[in-house]
Amino acid sequence: MFNTNLKIGNSNIIKSRLGFGCWGLGGGTDVEPSYGNISPKKAIKIIESALTKNINFFDTSPAYGMSEKILGKILKKKKKRRNFSGFKVWHLKIYRGKKL
Repeated sequence: MFNTNLKIGNSNIIKSRLGFGCWGLGGGTDVEPSYGNISPKKAIKIIESALTKNINFFDTSPAYGMSEKILGKILKKKKKRRNFSGFKVWHLKIYRGKKL
């Protein structure tokens, strides 16, 4: 059977092999719009569903609008559970076809 968890190195840290991308949950920003239009209430239900499936790795970014705040609100209540987040940043100036 496929193991849905992954042990990290020699540590006791266990994370889900499957990560959950939060871009569609946050509404995007003026610079980078999201591909979804999901209410915060629905986003919370979706994240809680992922948690019940033992997903504990969430990918988010400031470019994903409110996704970090929504995710943080839920994870704050799950203090006994170890969860992981992948964060990244992006440059506000978008250079498309311009010489740098």
